[in-house]
Amino acid sequence: MAPTVLLTGAAAGIGRATALRLARAGWRCVRVDADARAPSSGTAA
Repeated sequence: MAPTVLLTGAAAGIGRATALRLARAGWRCVRVDADARAPSSGTAA
């Protein structure tokens, strides 16, 4: 089972970059952000 991390502020900036980097490294990322309009993809780009 992949390790899981909860990331806040994941719609943009450092939070998004961290989520992408961890996802590429095999982590399962649970992303949350106050900006519900921000684009979100369930996969690492």
